[in-house]
Amino acid sequence: MARPDVGGSISNLLYLSLRNLYEKSVDEIAQHNIRRVGINGYSPYAITVIPMAVNVWEAFLNENIIGRLIWPEFKENVLSDIKDEVDKLDIKAKSLLYLRLTFGETFDKSKYPFQDFSKLVVLRNAIVHFKQLEAPINHIKDLSHKGITLPKEPNTQLSWTLELSSTEIFVGHLIQSLLWSKSFVNYTVSLLEKMIFPY
Repeated sequence: MARPDVGGSISNLLYLSLRNLYEKSVDEIAQHNIRRVGINGYSPYAITVIPMAVNVWEAFLNENIIGRLIWPEFKENVLSDIKDEVDKLDIKAKSLLYLRLTFGETFDKSKYPFQDFSKLVVLRNAIVHFKQLEAPINHIKDLSHKGITLPKEPNTQLSWTLELSSTEIFVGHLIQSLLWSKSFVNYTVSLLEKMIFPY
């Protein structure tokens, strides 16, 4: 059976769009007198990176697991039978379950990289399902301690959404998106090697 040509990778296109937004943000900071600390400054595009990083991952996951279920190697996989039901799960559950059903193993939920990915999903959900009086305070503090949020002037307060409007949010989450995809690929390759060379 010939493998269909889908005309390229949507996850790669989404990732490149995020990268272009980052470059545009850095250019705007350099051209205008926008308050910054080092290269970390205000960007109106930055908050979009968090939901988009999760979208990049989900597209990557769909391309690399669900998209391959039509291949003869995966024809007998149980995931082929229940993929529509699994697709309705949240992205964290889906990420773990796709690997478990395809290879019999999955990421350890208590360790990196899944812990960082879980934090990213919490931030994504807080943005996409915004509620005025609820904020992911612990995750914002964690990012602030890492120097990723928008720098604040002394004795000032920023909304959590404004804190996420920094160029370093781009860098942190673009890199995290890449690392998560790389971890997935490395883990998947090791599982495939176990299937092909069990000894």
